[in-house]
Amino acid sequence: MHLLSRGTPNLSPATQPTSQWEWEFAQAIIPKPTHNKATPRLASTPTIDTIICHTGAAWNKDHKVTGLAWIFSNPDSTEISRGSFLQTVVSSPLMAEALAIREALLHASAHHYKRIWLLSDSQGLITGINRALRKYPMSV
Repeated sequence: MHLLSRGTPNLSPATQPTSQWEWEFAQAIIPKPTHNKATPRLASTPTIDTIICHTGAAWNKDHKVTGLAWIFSNPDSTEISRGSFLQTVVSSPLMAEALAIREALLHASAHHYKRIWLLSDSQGLITGINRALRKYPMSV
């Protein structure tokens, strides 16, 4: 548990709260972070012709190398295909996740998959891709 995650003020022993009420009052004084991010929306249920793709990457900071992987399945979770690739000279974990998505999309294109749900654990990357797709719609 992180008790200092909201930036608890540095209190000397003389000014430390002595009761639950004082503690709660002190917490109310600390400005709470505001979150302006919209709640992510999930798309509707996949249709029978939708291929679901899970991507992932493991980045080694010391060697600047990453392992990329992807798995394609039906909506009922039956695996269709998978792939992996070792990529050198990768500058960051975000770049590694982006490369995993790129390789998965190349795999999907080679197998003529038409309707794809792409799932990644890199929320920032997916948010950026979705934002770009809203601005510049395209078909893969």
